[in-house]
Amino acid sequence: MKMKSLPATGLALLALLLGTSAAWADECILYEHRDYGGASITLYSGHRLVAIDNDFQTTTTTYDAAWNDDISSFRTTGVCELTVWEHVNEDGASWRTSDSYVYVGDDWNDQISEAFCSC
Repeated sequence: MKMKSLPATGLALLALLLGTSAAWADECILYEHRDYGGASITLYSGHRLVAIDNDFQTTTTTYDAAWNDDISSFRTTGVCELTVWEHVNEDGASWRTSDSYVYVGDDWNDQISEAFCSC
């Protein structure tokens, strides 16, 4: 089940108020809809989203089939780079970027099944 999360600006403000802005500066945020809309999931450096159901969870990998082919925009902050794949197990077409996209384009819209954030 997708969970709503604080917008990135809310997290940055919270981190600034807590005096830990560096801890929140580097992340990749994936969004359900274009223009950073809908549900979101945040990946920190070394974290991965695999869009399949799996009872085995790790501290750096999130398994969630609800995200399969359901990503339309993303943000990268700080020095992060996001790599996405068309299929799980790093299979199919891939795309690596450090840019943010309000829309991933028609070729990638609702096609992403795995993502990895590296900062």
